[in-house]
Amino acid sequence: NKTKEPDKAFTGSSSNSNDSKQLAYLKKADPPKWLGDPLEFADFRRKWVNQVSSANMLPEAELDRLRENVPEQAAKALFGETVVVKAWKILENLYGDKDLIASKLKSQLKNIKVKGKQDYDIIIDLVTDIKNIVLRLQSVDAEEVLHVDSEFLRAIFRVLPTSSQVKWLDFDKSL
Repeated sequence: NKTKEPDKAFTGSSSNSNDSKQLAYLKKADPPKWLGDPLEFADFRRKWVNQVSSANMLPEAELDRLRENVPEQAAKALFGETVVVKAWKILENLYGDKDLIASKLKSQLKNIKVKGKQDYDIIIDLVTDIKNIVLRLQSVDAEEVLHVDSEFLRAIFRVLPTSSQVKWLDFDKSL
């Protein structure tokens, strides 16, 4: 890590100021890497656009980086591609299937396991896991499955602590 005395014109400080601040220069980040899990594809794409595409690399250079940071099968699918937008379309068709992702997330939720021993630990784990699944469903515009599938609610109810199950049953559902 290198530090450097700030440029006086940049900071607006006068030459006799006692407030000498140091600037830190951070290492450039490596491009995001994706291991091939369709559940991670939307997040990988978002990170790629924010970190790599925004750097305005030449298309061929960006495609080379993309091929290096996806699984071998995905890199093979991008062979010969010279247009970044088309490359993303290929990856989206292979790995961004909304129904597949929704199905995998639905399966995760149905098979949710509690890790905590105390009621509050169980609730915290459930809230965290469910929020993660909901955010992933929203990232592929598939959150509507939560509204039409009662299996989700059963899966959550099944792992709730007994005291919370009683409160759930007493809750006025008409609201």
